[in-house]
Amino acid sequence: MIHDLKLPKTAADDDLLRDGAAAGAGANDIERASAVLRSMQPDLEVWRDGATAPQRTRPSPAWFAIGVVWISTLLLIAIAVAGLSMLVR
Repeated sequence: MIHDLKLPKTAADDDLLRDGAAAGAGANDIERASAVLRSMQPDLEVWRDGATAPQRTRPSPAWFAIGVVWISTLLLIAIAVAGLSMLVR
């Protein structure tokens, strides 16, 4: 989704550009971009207004996949050991 991110120029912007302060203009661009990001994605700043980080209620699906791999590996090892013990007898 593409948004039109045009912001009005302020008097401070004009002063920086007139004085030729390139570093100040770059910092001003960063401030302007961060203001746009804060307005479009307010949930990215979890520490703002005393908010806490959201807690997950369920574990990540990656942990389920890791558990399946471990259990299947242990099961295959147990089957291999049982098969070898039958062959040795």
